[in-house]
Amino acid sequence: MLTLSPTQWQELAKHEAANFCDAVTNQLLTDRPEMASVPGRQVISNRMRSAYTYAWELGYSSTPHVTKLMYLAADAPEFFREPNIDKQLRKPGYPPEQRLDDYLAAVNYTIKGMKAWQP
Repeated sequence: MLTLSPTQWQELAKHEAANFCDAVTNQLLTDRPEMASVPGRQVISNRMRSAYTYAWELGYSSTPHVTKLMYLAADAPEFFREPNIDKQLRKPGYPPEQRLDDYLAAVNYTIKGMKAWQP
């Protein structure tokens, strides 16, 4: 049986996180190739890695939710660091994935209300 030291586990986790972020970045750029040139692959990758780190800090365990947060960050860099949004996403008593779902539901409701209001 293979036994890894804590340092080796950390390196393995870091490598897996980088591979995951690269895969999600590649997926986004396949869906939206125009972003590869503006703002550019490296910028998108950095935004997505930042979102991944944030999701990890909050304890996300759902890959679709981590991916959703990363996709949002590609268009709205560091949006989750906005104080009111960060406060909502860190609200105690709920799983972090539910807090993201609730936040996005409120945003979608607001957008639909704005569209209905337009003359």
